[in-house]
Amino acid sequence: MFLFLLLTTVPNFDEAIVATSLTPAAQVLVEEAQELMNDNQYREAEKVLRKADKVQPDSALINRMLGDVNVKLNKPSVAKKFYKKAAELENN
Repeated sequence: MFLFLLLTTVPNFDEAIVATSLTPAAQVLVEEAQELMNDNQYREAEKVLRKADKVQPDSALINRMLGDVNVKLNKPSVAKKFYKKAAELENN
């Protein structure tokens, strides 16, 4: 239930990407990951998002997207970790 509620909070990733401040390098990686997610290529999207997280570790969006990818990969405990970090970053 917890994960479902979190997934329903961001109805459209494209809108979230536009509304979030990302470095240019992180922005390119997030857009690439979004394309992969749109094509259901979640393992590849996770790899790209992990790179983005190294470029900009303070991004709630990147962490939220990592949570979503891990839900799709059936890794709820990993997803929960990323959702928790995203929530902490959003509150700072």
